[in-house]
Amino acid sequence: MISREEYNKALDTVEAYHKQLFLCDVSSSLITILSDVNSSLITKKTPIAKWSEYAKLPTKIKNVFFRTETEFMEDMTYELMMSQAYLGQSHWSTFIALRGY
Repeated sequence: MISREEYNKALDTVEAYHKQLFLCDVSSSLITILSDVNSSLITKKTPIAKWSEYAKLPTKIKNVFFRTETEFMEDMTYELMMSQAYLGQSHWSTFIALRGY
């Protein structure tokens, strides 16, 4: 027969085990989140797919990103955009207005 003291000690052991499992899950989640944040801090660039204003761009400007294989919003330059035959100053102005700087 198990005494009450042994039973409580076993419960404490199980509770400590569950806390350890929870901390491992949390720490692995934190490591994943921190690595994502760290990689975005290192590049300090906004991927086109995650740029909130991308949907507002005219199709002609969106096509520039695909044709030039530009991955980040910050990589789009005036020269790169003006090298496209079908774009003009108004398209650059639209992009700048949505970009914000």
